[in-house]
Amino acid sequence: MCVESGYIGQSRVCKIRYLDFKYQRVSWMNILLIGNGFDLEHGLPTKYVDFLEFVDRFYDAYRFSEANPYYKSKLKDEYLKSMLSNPEKNVGKALNEYLQNNIWIAHFKNVYKRHLKNKENWIDFEREISDVVQKADKLFHAYMEEMEENETYKEKKIRQCWEKLPSSFAKFKPNNHGIGNLISVMLEDLNRLIGALEIYIYDYIDNWARIEYYNPDIDAIDPDAILSFNYSNTWQRIYAYNNKNVKISFIHGKAQSTPNTFCMDACIDKNQMVLGIDEYLSDDRKDKEVEFIAFKKYYQRIYKKTGNEYKSWLAEIDKQRKHGMNYENKLYIFGHSLDVTDGDILKELIEHEGIKTIIFHKDKAGLGQQIANLVKVLGSEKVIQYVYGSNPIIEFRQQKSREKIHGSTFEINSDIAKFDYFYKCKGGDLEKMILKFKRKIEECDLDYFCSQETVISFYDVLQKYGLGKKYERQLLDIADRLSKTTSTNKELIQFQSKDWEYLDYDNSWECDNLTKKFIEIVNKQNKENLKLSDSCNNDDSSDNILESYLKIANNCEEIDKEKYIEILRDVLSKYKHSYGNIEEMLEFLVYLSTRVANKISRETLEKLLETEKSDWEICNYSYLLRKIEEYNYFCEQINNVSVDNEEEF
Repeated sequence: MCVESGYIGQSRVCKIRYLDFKYQRVSWMNILLIGNGFDLEHGLPTKYVDFLEFVDRFYDAYRFSEANPYYKSKLKDEYLKSMLSNPEKNVGKALNEYLQNNIWIAHFKNVYKRHLKNKENWIDFEREISDVVQKADKLFHAYMEEMEENETYKEKKIRQCWEKLPSSFAKFKPNNHGIGNLISVMLEDLNRLIGALEIYIYDYIDNWARIEYYNPDIDAIDPDAILSFNYSNTWQRIYAYNNKNVKISFIHGKAQSTPNTFCMDACIDKNQMVLGIDEYLSDDRKDKEVEFIAFKKYYQRIYKKTGNEYKSWLAEIDKQRKHGMNYENKLYIFGHSLDVTDGDILKELIEHEGIKTIIFHKDKAGLGQQIANLVKVLGSEKVIQYVYGSNPIIEFRQQKSREKIHGSTFEINSDIAKFDYFYKCKGGDLEKMILKFKRKIEECDLDYFCSQETVISFYDVLQKYGLGKKYERQLLDIADRLSKTTSTNKELIQFQSKDWEYLDYDNSWECDNLTKKFIEIVNKQNKENLKLSDSCNNDDSSDNILESYLKIANNCEEIDKEKYIEILRDVLSKYKHSYGNIEEMLEFLVYLSTRVANKISRETLEKLLETEKSDWEICNYSYLLRKIEEYNYFCEQINNVSVDNEEEF
């Protein structure tokens, strides 16, 4: 990749061989904070509603497949089909044990149904958990109150508290000695819910669901550290290709794999994911009343030892400032609603000295909600001061629209970078990458390769690991096609090998010789294409194309294989559309093939047919071969007749 002017996606990098090194900023820090909106921006089904709908699909599939094993093969959901067809992984069994008779799942379904009746397609697990916990807390304290003189009032209060609890908790009706095992059941089923959610995130979202989008804003940030409020691995899957040394902290824990030998208690104990509620008690009660503390986020973070690495990042900023380095450190917030449930962490980061905060919003509605939530976290006066004061430290910024990964420079450049670090990938990833590269090359996917510059970078990394020679000819052909299809002017495009120089292990700074030769050939092809373009007057009309190429066909000089393929493909591409006169085109190509390309046309077409995948081109190549054979046959017959006549004469 180009050092002076090359970019991977939007992030400038230096390519260093044999060293896991990337130029780092030592003077300031970029922190990226991401919430669930980040996963949603990338097209992943990570809403609580998505999870509930998945639970319903799983229930049906699991129940029917247990009753009839042949049902698995008829499943339309490919993920569920794969899961249930591989029982040795125990994913289906584990998920079933987590979900079966789970009071939280039952409650969420009831709430979601009520929302749907009101045409509201959403549910907030944390809000619902908080509501239930607070009602159970009131019930607990109703039992604990000492009202010996007025037992009737106490019983009435207990009954009222009980009636406010959701119906799914009915079988845990409290007895005369208190609320019984209600708290332990609530906590046990919450842990089972989190276990099911972990399987959904890790097995489905992280390792099955395809990511089709990327966001230019995220690609441009180039963070030094990431604070994720998500359980998923999305940032690493998309953007880590160019940021190998980024520090990542999962403040709410990270979804991990479920072991093949499933033991629910062991898996729950291993789980690191936080799904809890904010503190709801007043200051004078919160440190005394701890019966429901296990449901609170801060407790779960401590108990599960989730990431608090962000504190060391803030300490690093303080250290810099202490030594007089008052650089502008930046906190980028993307996909987070700034809800008060995460207010303690948000407040600590935003108000930390030496940090400027950029908050991305998707639309006006999202901006309004973020401002309202931020006021709850910081207070209105501070929000106004931080946004509009003499030294503003908060900026709200409209995020750019997401873009499709396929067919973008982002896709191929991230693939190149991943391949350059294949030795750090998971098992099987290298084979998948090579198969993808082979398919894209054989299909001559111009949308994937995008530009000649990326083709050179692609070849550069392939030859580094011994695959350059194998695909050199095909990549040169792709570069050649790109010069014809992407060129919009008559300017000569020439690449310089210095743009692919790198720092080697011996401290030398140079471009590989194989890549240099590849660049030289691409430059030569571009010169020839410019000459050809001039001779064709850059006119795309069918008549002018044939007219310009007829000059070449009528020339007495024979053309070489490369020039023949060039003209052949250019003419075919122009006549492929409905307005093209195929008969006229083929007549010309037969004429060209039997005149100035007569010596090489047959062999060239046979070679093209060996690797060609397009049915359109296969038909045309085969037709041309037949016409060339027919032409040669008649030429031979005519020659024979001429010889016979000469002998008779």
